[in-house]
Amino acid sequence: MKKTIYNLVKLALVALLALPVGSCQKPYEMDLPLAVSRANFTVKKDAGKVFFIVYSQQNWTAEFDAPITWARLSRTSGDNQTQVNVEYDENTDLSRGVNIVIRSGNLTRKVYLSQNAGMSGDIAYNPEQQSISLLKEPYAVEIAARSNVPAANMAIAASSVNYVTEGEEWIQNIVVTDEKVTFDVLENASGAVRQAIVQISFPVAAWDEPITAMIAVTQGAAPAAFGSLPESIAADPNGINQLSIELSPNFAPSLYDYRAEYSISYPADGPQDWLRNTDLDADTFKFTAAAKPNPAEMRTATITFTLKDKANNVCDTRVVTVTQEKSNMGATDGGNDSGEEPKDPEEDF
Repeated sequence: MKKTIYNLVKLALVALLALPVGSCQKPYEMDLPLAVSRANFTVKKDAGKVFFIVYSQQNWTAEFDAPITWARLSRTSGDNQTQVNVEYDENTDLSRGVNIVIRSGNLTRKVYLSQNAGMSGDIAYNPEQQSISLLKEPYAVEIAARSNVPAANMAIAASSVNYVTEGEEWIQNIVVTDEKVTFDVLENASGAVRQAIVQISFPVAAWDEPITAMIAVTQGAAPAAFGSLPESIAADPNGINQLSIELSPNFAPSLYDYRAEYSISYPADGPQDWLRNTDLDADTFKFTAAAKPNPAEMRTATITFTLKDKANNVCDTRVVTVTQEKSNMGATDGGNDSGEEPKDPEEDF
């Protein structure tokens, strides 16, 4: 009896040993056409190394999806089950991240590697103008900027344009440096005002707060011109208050080499030179009216404004009439009512 049991155990052991090695548990990954052991890594700012395993039924390749120098792959191709080591450098700048893309045939898998920032403090990029309005003509935009973005991150600055109005892509050649932003705006032949947003960003790890800046660009469909000027304006009868006329050009005077000019004319049979202290800056004309009344109840003058380009071509012309009622200074200031004209404050007594 004992011998029989011994023989049965012996046969069972022989049968077990005869089974193929590994037939009890086949690695499930090998049944997948393409897989990776890990989808992402978040590592510290210090230099180091991580690894992942590629499972594939055929040949595969691996590469970064951006041209970086701070990380390296131990291998960029293989087949079946293969370990890939990823070595990364110390980070002294903003947080950063990159995708490792694995391809096999028409299949793709990604492993995201991100590294913590190596610096602290608020980092920002600030253009001195967040909006700009342009005429229909082509224009090369240059906007100064203030920045404390590290040089390594500045070198990989990204830019994009969000067109608010449909049509051609009319903003081109965007260049971002630590001192300025430049880009070209094409001529607006659409016949309508158009708008776009230029967005500047500095790549950081996907989980981090992005550093961005935006510039709103509005381009008109008209050439240079004055805004809505009044047809006439009443001057102070007593010559005390300063008056101003807003020229309101349809462009920022600091951006264009246009200039405004003016001339004053008086009726040949009326008083002359009673508009005084004239001053014209980029978009405002200021003046005062002398308080020396003429015998009539009202006197007039005409101011002609002309807008010229750098070639001295006239772009726009507007005319404003200035009127002035008879001064009452003789009565209110203790003078008599004889009709004599009060002294002009600018004359020598």
